[in-house]
Amino acid sequence: MRWKPLAVLTLAAIVGGSVPALAADTNSNPVQVIVNGGVAQWTSAPKVVDGNILLPIDEFAGQFQAVMKQYNDGQNASLSKDSHVVMLTAGSNVAQLNGKQITLPIAPLVLNGKMYVPADPIAKWLGGDVEWVAATDTLYLATQGTLRLGTGGSNDSGVDMPLSYERAVELAYSNSYRVKNALADIDRSRDVLNKAGENVKYLPTGPGADPAVNKAFTGYTQASIAYGMSQKAYGMAQDVVTYAVKQAYNGILQAEAQQQAAEAALKNAQVQANIATVGHQYGTVSDIQWQQAMQGLQAAKAGLEAANKAVTDAYQRLNSLTGLPTDAKYQVVDQPRVDDLKNVDPEAQVARVTSDSPAIWQAEQQVNLAKLQLDLYTFNDPNNPDPYEAKQIDVQKASNSEADLQDQLSRAVRSAYNGLLELRDQYQSLQSQLAAAEQSLKLAQIQYQYGAGIQADVVAAQAKVDQLKQQLANTAAQFDNLKMVFEKPWVAGGSGGSGGGSGGGGGGPRQSFPDDKKARNPAQKPLPWPAATCGRRSFFFQTLFTFAALR
Repeated sequence: MRWKPLAVLTLAAIVGGSVPALAADTNSNPVQVIVNGGVAQWTSAPKVVDGNILLPIDEFAGQFQAVMKQYNDGQNASLSKDSHVVMLTAGSNVAQLNGKQITLPIAPLVLNGKMYVPADPIAKWLGGDVEWVAATDTLYLATQGTLRLGTGGSNDSGVDMPLSYERAVELAYSNSYRVKNALADIDRSRDVLNKAGENVKYLPTGPGADPAVNKAFTGYTQASIAYGMSQKAYGMAQDVVTYAVKQAYNGILQAEAQQQAAEAALKNAQVQANIATVGHQYGTVSDIQWQQAMQGLQAAKAGLEAANKAVTDAYQRLNSLTGLPTDAKYQVVDQPRVDDLKNVDPEAQVARVTSDSPAIWQAEQQVNLAKLQLDLYTFNDPNNPDPYEAKQIDVQKASNSEADLQDQLSRAVRSAYNGLLELRDQYQSLQSQLAAAEQSLKLAQIQYQYGAGIQADVVAAQAKVDQLKQQLANTAAQFDNLKMVFEKPWVAGGSGGSGGGSGGGGGGPRQSFPDDKKARNPAQKPLPWPAATCGRRSFFFQTLFTFAALR
C-alpha cells in the first residue's frame, strides 16, 4: 500500500445523545491487534461495527505517538502529527482532509465517554498502514511506512502480514495479462460491432434478398455474437485465474503440512537411529538392523530437504500469479473446508452448468447463425460457392456440436461430483484415524511421564499424528480444488482462446469460456442500429437484435 506523510490530524466529533453503535457490532470474537509485528494490549477493546474496526482514539494516538486533545467533555478530539488537518463528525461519514471532503467507511463514535475512530483510513492519515484479516480476527498496523509481505531477509524492515485467499485473487487479477487482454477485447469487439452496424443499410426480408444486404446483415450478427462472447471471455479469464490461485494457495498449505510431517518423521528417525546405535554397541541389534536404521535416518533427512524445497516452490508459484516478489513469504490464513455434500444435487448442478456455460451459449449462437444463413440463402447468387444442401448440413453440424458439448459438460459435472464424494469419505476416515492417533499419543505421553514407556514411543506417536494431519490437509485441498471444477468445469481447461476479438463469426464452439456472473461488468456503450431499414420487421430483424442486446 502506498503512503504519504501527514502532519496534523484533527478529529472533531459532535455527538448528541447516545449512539446505538454496539447493536451493529457483529463480531463476537475478541480482536487481536498486531502493531509493528507485536501484539498490542488495549484497555478499551476494539470494536467491529459493520465490518469496520474502530479503535479508542487515546490508545490509538499513543501507538502512533500522536498528540491527542479532547474538548467538550470528550465529544471533540484532535490528533496532531506533522502538518495536515482532518475534521470528522460523529454520526457522519463525510470528513474533511485539508479542507477537501473525503468519505469514511464509518463515522466516529463516542461510547461510554470515549471516542472510537476507524482504524482505516486514520492509520494511513498518520503515515502508517492497516490491514484487517477477518479469518483470524486480526488487525495489522504499521505506525510508519507500509505493511508488506516479508521476504524473510534479515534486513527486512517491513511488517509481515498474512495473505488471505481473497486478497491473493485480487492481486492475481491485477497481475494477469489474460484478464487485462480480455477486458480490452470487450472494447475491441464493441468497436468492431459498431463498424459492422454502419455497413447495414438495409435489412433483408428473406430468401432472394440482395446478397450484399445479406452479407452485411450476417456480418453484423457475427459481430454481435463476438461482442457477447468477449464479455463471457472476460469472466472466463477471471475464473481461470481464480482456479490457478486456489490451486497455488492450497498448494502452500499442502507443502507446509508435508514439511511439518517430514520434520516429525526426521525426529522419529533420529531417535530410532540412536536406539539402534546403542543396541548395536551392546550386541542387541544386528548389523543389518543398524544399517536399516541409518538408511531410515538418511531417507528422513532427504524427505525433509525435499519438503523444504516444495514449500519454497509452492510460494514461488503463488508469487508468480500475484506479482509478489519471488522470495516473498507470508502466512496463508484461509483453510479449505470439506463439505458433507448432503444438500448438493448433482443433476441440478448439471442443469445449472449447462445453462451458464459460455461454450454452450456460443454453440447455441452458432446454431442460430447457421439457421439465419440458411434462411437468407440466395439461389441465384453466382458468387455463392455453397449449395443450399450444404447450408442445411451446417445447421445439423452446429446442432450436433451443441449436443456434444452438453454431453461433455454433463459428464464432467457428474465425474467431479463422484470425485468429491470419494474425497469426502476419505477425509472422514482420516479424521477418525487422527482421533485414534491423538489418543495413542496422549497415552504414550502419560506412560513416558510415569516411567512406563520410553521417549521413542512418544516421538513415533507424534510422527503418526503429523502424518495424518498432512494427509488431511492434502485431501481438503484436493476437495476444495475439485469443488470449483464441479461448479465451473471450464476452469480445468485453463488455456482456452481469448474469444470474440475479431468480430467475425464461424469456428466451432469453444468450451473454455465461462459466464462468471460475479465478474465485473464493464461499462456498456450503446450498440449501433442499422442506418436505414426497408421492408417489414422480419424474423431476421428480431433475431439480429436479440444477438445484439447483450447486457
